[in-house]
Amino acid sequence: MRRTLCNTGWKRCFILALFYSFQCGISAQNVKDSIIFYIENEAFLTDGQYDTKMLQFTEALFSELNTKEIGEFYSQIEEDIDSVVNILAKTYLKEINCAFLSNSSRYEEAEFCCKSIIEIGIRNDRADIEAYGLQDLSYVYNHQGRYTEQLEVLSRAVDIWKERDVRSEYLRLVMQLKAESFSYMGMFDSSLHYMAEAELLERDYGDSLSLCNVYEKYSRIYLEKGDYSKSYEYGEKGLQIARVRNSKVRIQTNFMYMGYSAFYIGRYNQAIEHELKALSIYEGARNSGSSTVYIRLGRIYNSIEDYEQALRYLKEAESILIEVDYNIGLAKARTEIAYSQIRLGNYEGAFNNIEFSRKVFSEIEDEIYLSLKQRRMAQLYDAQELCDLGIDVQDQAIKILETAYKKGSLATAYLEKANIFNNCNR
Repeated sequence: MRRTLCNTGWKRCFILALFYSFQCGISAQNVKDSIIFYIENEAFLTDGQYDTKMLQFTEALFSELNTKEIGEFYSQIEEDIDSVVNILAKTYLKEINCAFLSNSSRYEEAEFCCKSIIEIGIRNDRADIEAYGLQDLSYVYNHQGRYTEQLEVLSRAVDIWKERDVRSEYLRLVMQLKAESFSYMGMFDSSLHYMAEAELLERDYGDSLSLCNVYEKYSRIYLEKGDYSKSYEYGEKGLQIARVRNSKVRIQTNFMYMGYSAFYIGRYNQAIEHELKALSIYEGARNSGSSTVYIRLGRIYNSIEDYEQALRYLKEAESILIEVDYNIGLAKARTEIAYSQIRLGNYEGAFNNIEFSRKVFSEIEDEIYLSLKQRRMAQLYDAQELCDLGIDVQDQAIKILETAYKKGSLATAYLEKANIFNNCNR
């Protein structure tokens, strides 16, 4: 028998009243308590109410908690999830773990988690759940630079959503994800083809905020292509919508892309201005999100050779990441700190930070960031006039980037190698 809200009884009515008061005041409640409350009271809610609210809560979880806190919370509720009857709500809850594992760069576990979601969909004859699992799996492949495999699972998801509803918001999202995948592989004609399809669907069936997301994707693709003026232009379009809709996340993201584009064009003051605006939106919050802005500011100041100022921003990022106990983010920050230290002649400090990053990236088997570690080590050897060692580790980085189709980073790595050769003849 399906659950309804038409049952009587004082206890049931009491819980139902609590549900509605809880629902109305949810913005003031801790999202973890909200999820626990709904799990415990599933029997008193309709299926539609239950899975809709669970989707909202699980999405909110990632804006309220850092990666470590999400992992700890999932461990707390994992046994209770098995008692959830609503198959879609159960899927949303299990996806917490998949996203946590992916964000923690525990890719093998994340891949297994996503495949278990796919299996839930197949076993229960729920094509929509199968598609969710495929989309989740695509993110895992993307983070590892496995773009060919990402495109394969996204193509399967496209087929599912087309069979169900061509207007589906999920079809639009998958088209955008495919476009990004092609851009990472340097196949920009295909990338822009899928973005054009996604844009048409968004204009017909989406709203202004979803169109904002399309502009962000365009900005990211043109950034990858190296057309920084076009990237900046789309960032401005996205920012205009985000401001009208008062979406802080979207405003931050567009300032980020505009900052990146301005940086690559060489408009460093403008890049700094955009990054500082993005930082102001965090309103002093010390979390992994704000730390990434400090890291980007550090990179900009490294590029304009103001290494002392770069180090100040990067040390702030380092301090935040130690507070939130996020080792992967800390390794990324220290990789950039090492660059400042190399230029300031602090070779011992640079080596220690590179070695810390090596250990972290090796543990999680993140080849992309291991390639960056190799490039930093090559720069350290170059500064110490150890040319042969520098060329050797730079070649190792290039090999990784060639395999991962990282065209932009690969071009930079070749330029760095040429610079080492040039310095060897100084």
